[in-house]
Parts: sequence; structure tokens; C-alpha cells
Amino acid sequence: MTAHQATDPLAPPPAASTEDSRYAAAYRRVQELRGFYCHATWFALVMPVLVLINVFASPGQWWVIYPLLGWGFGLTVHGLSTFAGGRFLGREWQERKIRQILEREGADHAAR
Repeated sequence: MTAHQATDPLAPPPAASTEDSRYAAAYRRVQELRGFYCHATWFALVMPVLVLINVFASPGQWWVIYPLLGWGFGLTVHGLSTFAGGRFLGREWQERKIRQILEREGADHAAR
């Protein structure tokens, strides 16, 4: 049993069967979703507090826009990697590009 499995009873087993690999892939996907949802939850909880601090501590200066934009950008990138990861420069895109390059090289080789 690995250290990770000792702390997380839902962690996939180390065996290499098809069912285990499907479970491992589903487990990784759930971990990705959980990470994004935690990130979004903290954003939704912390940003209103920062807005209130800004309003009451320094109403003439809207410094809260900087963490809002910075963290919002980070959250957007996290969301894109979570929900469009395979389509936007992720694993699916890489596999598609590899196939295209191999097909192009095969066609170039056949033309010679």
C-alpha cells in the first residue's frame, strides 16, 4: 500500500487491469473537479470580504480590483484546464497533433 492510499482510501489500486485503469482515470478526473470547485469556493468566499475591507478601510482607492483580476484570471485558467483541458492544448489536442504529424510524415515518406 502506498503512502497516498494510506491517507486516501478512495485512491486507485496499483494494479494494471483495465477496470483499475478506468477507475484511476475517473479518480484523477474527480480530483481535478474537486480542485477547481475548492478554488472557486475560496474565491467566492474571500473576494466579498476583500471588497468589504476595501470599502470600509480605504473607500477612495479601489485596490481590490487587483486581487479580483489576478485571482479571477487564475481561476479562469484553472477552469479552462479542468473543463476544456483535453480540447485546449491538453491531452486530446496533443494526441490529435501527434496523429497529424505522423500522417503528414507518412505521406511525405510515401511521396519520395
